[in-house]
Amino acid sequence: MSTAPKQGYARTQTADGGFQYTYRGLRLAPGLPAVMGILPALIIFVMGAVSTPFGFPLFILVLIYAFVFIKFVNKTTRTITIYPDRIVTYKGQTIAFRDITHLGWETSAQSTRFIDGSFLKAQALGVIYNVSGHTTQATAMGLHNEAKQISEISYT
Repeated sequence: MSTAPKQGYARTQTADGGFQYTYRGLRLAPGLPAVMGILPALIIFVMGAVSTPFGFPLFILVLIYAFVFIKFVNKTTRTITIYPDRIVTYKGQTIAFRDITHLGWETSAQSTRFIDGSFLKAQALGVIYNVSGHTTQATAMGLHNEAKQISEISYT
């Protein structure tokens, strides 16, 4: 198993001629965990500051929860498999390279300075597939280059 720490994924050859890529991704879309943590924190702060002396400590606790959730709990391990003739997404969908008209990576509009939400995408038969799920930009670019190299097809 060879690893490429700069790209953020590990590459393993499968018995049937493909390559399996294991990488760290996000469970939820990039902006969603921040809203899940910060919005309740603001509500608790406003309600608690008016009614009890515990409003500010509750606010701080919810902000700590949001930070821990965004930084650690929202991460998960994902895998995609790339064969010379097809690609298997992290959700298990199989897309044939002959059907793909565009293969690229994109950064989500929900991404922030602190939360990177890039992903490998493929357009096939008029549908855009999220191949890798949300991950870092370096990982998405690395997986894109690996897919182009394995398929030996030139995409835009």
